[in-house]
Amino acid sequence: DCSVIAGELFTTIFTAWSMTQDPQLQELSKDLMIILSKIENSKDLEDLYICYLPSILHDIKASTNSWTIHSAELCIFRLCLTEGKTAALQNIDILLPILRVIIVEGDDPELKLKVFILLSELFLHRKGCLRQMSDLNEFLVDFLKDILMPSLVWTAGRSAEALRTAAVGCLCALLDETSDYGEVDANISESENNASIFSEATVFLSIFKDLRTTLVSLIDDNSRKTRLFALRALYLLMRNAKRFCCIVDEDVMGTYPAVMKRLDDGCDEVRSAAIETLVLVWGTLPRDYDIEFGRSHVDYLYTSALVHLDDPEKRFQELML
Repeated sequence: DCSVIAGELFTTIFTAWSMTQDPQLQELSKDLMIILSKIENSKDLEDLYICYLPSILHDIKASTNSWTIHSAELCIFRLCLTEGKTAALQNIDILLPILRVIIVEGDDPELKLKVFILLSELFLHRKGCLRQMSDLNEFLVDFLKDILMPSLVWTAGRSAEALRTAAVGCLCALLDETSDYGEVDANISESENNASIFSEATVFLSIFKDLRTTLVSLIDDNSRKTRLFALRALYLLMRNAKRFCCIVDEDVMGTYPAVMKRLDDGCDEVRSAAIETLVLVWGTLPRDYDIEFGRSHVDYLYTSALVHLDDPEKRFQELML
């Protein structure tokens, strides 16, 4: 009776699957998992992962501080995040310590970069599984404050630059509710598809100020990709702030000047992203905002906009209009 040793079978198949690059062996491994799920009377593979993945995560967690990009444990961890998304995210008590050891306490830039890329892929293809987490608020606060934000702070060096780019790209994937390449999940309502990942204003406010300030500083980064991702992340962050009606004048006035400077960026993609972000940032002001009080800011905004109407790039002119 295979059900007696189902846990051992799951671990064996999952481990072998994680180690192979052969498409045929990967397909065979998945087929074996499907057979095992039927033996266990699981409704689908996700249900099987929820049952058995925690033990695998717990086993590999014990050796996290010795991982390298060539470690077998990293291969297993990668498969946990790509195949068992929901199961992995339902075990943040195991997942977060692993991430903390690698990203915060570790000193292997290649490993950190690999993990940020894995997390970006997880968030981009999450299909609403984040919103199914009972402890989502705890995950967001701990992950953003303790793990992600320290990697956004500027430090010298090419490795640090690559990590900042990967980290801010990961942030974009997390904040973007149009993930899965813009596909809408048919299993949840339209309001849920368009909802913020943050379920409570207090949770969002606990990270908003610090994250906004950090992103504003990243807009001037030497890396083109970092500047582009930082503008996108700032756009998504301010859009969430607008949903919670928590924007004050200082947030706008402390954000838009740095964005304005990117209108003169050497990269057209960055300039276009700056326009999009600029429109949203100013659109977050409350309806009762005193225009007379902020006239100097408004004058600066429109003067700069008029200058860029003569831009040689026609598409950029159209965006400015």
